[in-house]
Amino acid sequence: MLSPLAPAQTRSPFCNLVHNSANVRDTGHGFLAWATATVVGAAALATAATFIAGGATAGVAQGASQGAARAAGGPNAYFVEMLFRPQPGAKAAGVATAG
Repeated sequence: MLSPLAPAQTRSPFCNLVHNSANVRDTGHGFLAWATATVVGAAALATAATFIAGGATAGVAQGASQGAARAAGGPNAYFVEMLFRPQPGAKAAGVATAG
């Protein structure tokens, strides 16, 4: 990538009227290139920061909701409990019968 000062080294003065015209033109061009790059860079940085902050916020919210769901037993708590319930009329496991 060429420096903004590279054209100043190769460009000849405009119409040979003013000796500093090439310097003025190249300085203006360099300043506009710098200003444009600064604005584009700041916009890109702001976009990235917004994206990262939004992702972090969504991750924290999702983690909090999952933590609350696990504390309450989760959405499948009733069905898991049904698996461990004894069937009606069935003998409990590990209970000795008198005989």
